Amino acid sequence: MARRKPTKRDIPVFNSDGSDFEDWVSSMPPTFMACRDVGHVWRALTARWDDELYCFIRTWRCTRCRTDRTQVLLRNGAVDKTQYTYEEGYNAPRGIGRMDRDAKSTVRLAATLQLLSNPESFQQGTQG
Repeated sequence: MARRKPTKRDIPVFNSDGSDFEDWVSSMPPTFMACRDVGHVWRALTARWDDELYCFIRTWRCTRCRTDRTQVLLRNGAVDKTQYTYEEGYNAPRGIGRMDRDAKSTVRLAATLQLLSNPESFQQGTQG
């Protein structure tokens, strides 16, 4: 039987009621929470032509959480590949799984409560 490529459905979802998940969310810096809640704030970092690969390579950096997004662009501008490099602590610990709707809601609520209690903490890292 031929093996198929794993999809997101094959990855177990977070157990948003589990203590590992709750510990991870509660230890997350406000800038990580903001990006997980409303998305990254990208700023162009570098761009270059690669003679060997015959393509453009460009990198963007999130001004909040410092995640790098590197894209390989074909000559016509189509995105061939995208790779993310995250700061330590941004990704969930191994074994927790991917985030489902309930887990995303938990992070969103934690970010909102953090914002209410300490609005200045979300201002850090906004200048790239």
